[in-house]
Order: sequence, then C-alpha cells, then structure tokens
Amino acid sequence: ADLAFLACPPKYRSLGTFHTLHNAATAWEAPAPPPVPIVFVGGNHEASNFLQALPLGGLVAPNVYYLGYAGVVRFGSLRIAGVSGIFKFHDYRKPHFEHPPYDNGSLRSVYHTREVDVAALRRIQTPVDVFLSHDWPVDITDFGDKPKLLRQKPFFRDDIQARRLGSPPLAELLHALHPAYWFAAHLHCKFAARVPHRPPSSTPATKFLALDKCVRGKEFLQILDIGAPVPSGGAASFAHDPEWLGILRDALVGDAPRLDEDALRARFGGSWDIGAEEFAPSPGRCVERYEPDPQTVKLLERLGVSGVKAGEAFRGLSMGEGSG
Repeated sequence: ADLAFLACPPKYRSLGTFHTLHNAATAWEAPAPPPVPIVFVGGNHEASNFLQALPLGGLVAPNVYYLGYAGVVRFGSLRIAGVSGIFKFHDYRKPHFEHPPYDNGSLRSVYHTREVDVAALRRIQTPVDVFLSHDWPVDITDFGDKPKLLRQKPFFRDDIQARRLGSPPLAELLHALHPAYWFAAHLHCKFAARVPHRPPSSTPATKFLALDKCVRGKEFLQILDIGAPVPSGGAASFAHDPEWLGILRDALVGDAPRLDEDALRARFGGSWDIGAEEFAPSPGRCVERYEPDPQTVKLLERLGVSGVKAGEAFRGLSMGEGSG
C-alpha cells in the first residue's frame, strides 16, 4: 500500500526487500540487520507517508537512521547533519502542510525542502563532519570538473548557466556550516568537488561527492576513510546531538525557558544514546492517514512539547514558531 504514495510512474512501483528488514521483529525468520550502520535523508521518490511519521528523524529499521525533514545525529565521534527533499521555489516558504492521503499536488510537494528546515540548520554553531542532502547545492559545479560533467550530461549546460542546477538554500548551508564532507545524489551522475573556505573557518575545504543511482554499471558506491577516531570500547552507535535537540526545543516550545545541556540530558535519562529498543516495527500502521511513529511522540515528550494535537504539530512543524 505504501507504493501508492510514491511519486513516480506506476511501472517503477515494485516492492523491494526493505519491508522485511523493517518488520524483522515480527517476522518468523527475521533477516539480519545491515552489516554497517546506515544514515539517510529523503529524496523525491520515497514512500512519503512512511517518512512523514518521523519528521524529526529516527530509526526506520535496526541500524538504519533517518534524519527527518532536517536533523543532526552523532555516530561515535562523527557529527552528521542533513536535509531531505529537493528545492522548488513555489513551496519553499510554505509549512509542511501535506498529509496522507495525498492528491496529485501534495504527493510531490511533500518532498520539497522548506525554509523552516534550512533556518533550523543555519542555527548550528559547532562544526559538522558530514552533511547529507539529496539535491546538490547550486553552483557546486564551479568547484569540480565541469567540462567532464557537461560531456556526460550536456543537457545540464543551460541550467548551470542560469544557476538553476541545484538548490540555493543548500548553497547557503554549505557556506554557513563548512562541513568537512558533503554527500548528495539526485542528478544520476558521479561528481566530485572541493569548496575552499577562508579563515577563521576550522574547515579548510568541503569535499563534495555526488553518486549515481544504484544500477548495474553506474558509479553509485565509493568508500571513504574519514579518519574519525573510534570511541573507547570499539563499537560506535547512534546518539542524539545535544545542540540540535536544543534548537528543536527552542523552535517547538517557543518562549519556554532554555535548558542547559545537563538539564536536557536529564530529560533523556542521562544518556544521548539512541538504543535499538527505540525502534518498533509498525506493519499494521494505517497508510491512508497521518499516524506518528512512537519515536516521534517520545522525542517530543522529552523535549517538553505539550498542549497541541500530536498529528497537527508534526504535520505543520514550523521551526520558526512556538507550538507549545
């Protein structure tokens, strides 16, 4: 049923294997979790009804973390931020008003990046190691091998010259946050770039990499050694980012007193860890109306958001207005 909420021609709507991973806890023969942890953002061909249940991010399966509309998560010593969707000017300043069941318009606008999400990410003050997006930042082609790209995709030329290839808000984030690495997709080709930053930036340059779609013969995989130290104990795990939680709380709670990090940590049981027990499969969830994931409900409770109807708060999440 989720396939009905996928914005693509019907011939591409086929069931893969993710549902077996998501429903593993309720299956007689549960598949093994992914051999490596996965962090992802949404693009423009998703089961949007499923992802909308996690607007603030969360586990969609064991060892698989979704960053939500926009978000920051820690994995060991790495700080990973990201934003979902693609840029469309006519929807950019709107709130997240969409909810299932979608009509032909909202089936597509639901994955359009919103200004409120970008504004929240711009409030980040501490360095980001990795940034994930589906769209490319506009003008990123100025920092890589543009002639090679145009030989591969000559129909990009007019959009590059008109500064329409990519997202202007993502370019703003790139030059505001200076992440060490930026990974993207969307345009179905591999492209690398290096964007220099001036002092006093702690990051000399952002290394950008976009990969092709996962099809035989395409360049869709590259292994990078980022060099982040492994935490004591050997195994890294996902954890909440306290700065991002503070940004979310300020946006959602409005004029409530600001909590320091110790007070905020206490609301999370004294630990930022995102344990596997946070995830609960939902094979019986109704796909034809909005139904929040329990992780979303729990996160808002911990942040102290109250006095609103849960579904309305999540659907219309506005990073710039208090809702509690």
